[in-house]
Amino acid sequence: MGGSGPFFMTKDIQLLNQRLATELGALHGHPWFQWAWAPDCTYYIRRLNAPHESYTQHSWGERLGKAWVLVEWGPPPMSRAAWWSSFNGQFPYPDKGRAIVHTETALAPGFLPDAEVTQYYIHRINSQFSKSYASTLNEINEGLQQDKDACRREFLDMADDSFPAFWKGGQGHEPGTRGAHVSFGGM
Repeated sequence: MGGSGPFFMTKDIQLLNQRLATELGALHGHPWFQWAWAPDCTYYIRRLNAPHESYTQHSWGERLGKAWVLVEWGPPPMSRAAWWSSFNGQFPYPDKGRAIVHTETALAPGFLPDAEVTQYYIHRINSQFSKSYASTLNEINEGLQQDKDACRREFLDMADDSFPAFWKGGQGHEPGTRGAHVSFGGM
C-alpha cells in the first residue's frame, strides 16, 4: 500500500497516516486506517464458468482510477489451514493482514488527501464506533420509519389532489357531507 504512481507517498501523506493512527489507533501493531494509492491495492474475483474454480487479481485503480482511498487494516480473516481449504492456494494467504478498501472514501483522481478530509474521516469513524449496536439499530429503524411516513404522506397528498370529491387524508368522505358522495337516503 505504498504508492508507486505519480502521487508517491509524500511526507504530507505519511503525516496524515500518522495522525490517523494516533487518533484511531492500531490493531496488532498496524494502523487501523490509512491513506493508500488505489492502483496499489488489489482484490480477487472468482472466475465464473471456468472448468475449475479460479481467481484473478485486479487493482482498485481499475475501478477508482488513479486516486487516494482510505483503507482499513484487518487481520487475516481465517487461519492459514482454513484459507488453504477454501481457496486451494489460488491466491496468497494474507499473513500480514489485509487492506479493506473503503471505496466511498476515494478522492477524485488528481486530489491529494489533506488535513481537512482526514479530520472529517477521523470524526466520522469515531462517531460510528462510539455508538452501541442497539443505538445504531435504533437510529436505522427511526430513519426507516421516517422514510415510510414521508412516503405515506406523499401518497396521501397525491390521492387528495387526484380524488378531491371522494378522498381526504386517506379516508373516504362520509356520505352526505360536503365534498363526499351524494346521499340518496331521504327519498
